[in-house]
Amino acid sequence: MSEAPIRFTREELYDRVWAEPMRTVAQQLGISDVGLAKQCKKMRIPVPGRGYWAKKAAGQKLKKIPLSALPPHDSTTPRTTTIHAAPPVTEPPPVPAPIAEQMAFEADSKNAINVAETLRSPHAMIRTTMQALDSKGKKDSDYLSNWQARYLDIEVTKGSLHRALRVADAMLKAFERRGWQVSLGTPSDHEDRKTWVVVLGQRIPIGIREPLKKVLNEPAKPQRIGNGQWYTPHQTKYRDEPSGKLALVIRNSWGRSVSRSWPDTAEQRVEERLSEFAVVIVAEAHALNERAARWAEEERKRRAAEEVRMAEVQRREAELARRRVLEKQSVQWEKSRILREYLRAVRARVEQQSHANELDAQVGEWLVWAEAYARALDPLERPLSALARESE
Repeated sequence: MSEAPIRFTREELYDRVWAEPMRTVAQQLGISDVGLAKQCKKMRIPVPGRGYWAKKAAGQKLKKIPLSALPPHDSTTPRTTTIHAAPPVTEPPPVPAPIAEQMAFEADSKNAINVAETLRSPHAMIRTTMQALDSKGKKDSDYLSNWQARYLDIEVTKGSLHRALRVADAMLKAFERRGWQVSLGTPSDHEDRKTWVVVLGQRIPIGIREPLKKVLNEPAKPQRIGNGQWYTPHQTKYRDEPSGKLALVIRNSWGRSVSRSWPDTAEQRVEERLSEFAVVIVAEAHALNERAARWAEEERKRRAAEEVRMAEVQRREAELARRRVLEKQSVQWEKSRILREYLRAVRARVEQQSHANELDAQVGEWLVWAEAYARALDPLERPLSALARESE
């Protein structure tokens, strides 16, 4: 398929559409056959009629419709055209099986997650959270917290608490029906107050937040100070206020911040996004598994490469050791050879000056010892197999 724009004259495009079927030419140029036909019509280029190529394939002799010349005064019909190939259609990557299965499960109306209008028979974690937060705050706009108690990861104002609890109650019960275990953070991360859901073997930190909204401040009013002068206090353009909306969030597993958020929108409240949130949690868990698998594969390759490197180091060290043994054997052999030649010369001298006296006896005893030492030094006096074993 062509990618760069191609410029044609009327004559060139005429020759092209009469050389091959329109659909074939269109595919080669990266456009539709309808688009190519429009170009030809705009340039007043005749094209083969219906059945032309079938008849020609059957052996019939057919005449081309000639390309008529344009009148000199025709200023509306283009003489050239530039055809831009349409971008190739890329197929979206396939949805991984665990995510596709969860999407199908959530699409079934029997598995819909419904949020009750009132809390009835709340989940045990909801009761714990309600006991920790219900008595906190004085105004509806006060954010609620209780660092002495362990409760669900819910950070909202007093006015949004009961709605958040109803959403969390429906979510917890739905997750447990799906076989997902929900737990609070352990004492070791109590300060972080995470709520974990275990999906596909991964712990995903989830929560409910009430986002802030930016509100325009009124212009600061000048104030008079004691010396009679006036000044205008510094004031930011906007202030943060509770939005009265809720958001389902996935936390960063390593800190207190939020990684991703699914808030109330004009089209959907979070009550209607719980099934979507369930699919997102599965996708998050699948991504963590894929990342862990990649890390494991990279670690396996690293270990394999390290084993190859160490094997090469050991091979080189073994080779150096064998060379040192060989060189040592050759030195011993050379030393033994020199000693034997020397001792033969000594013995010949003794035989020339042989006297039956105490000195001759001492020399003879020394020669016996020296020749034994020279033989022991010679590696060739040992079995040949022993020479090879020394190098192992």
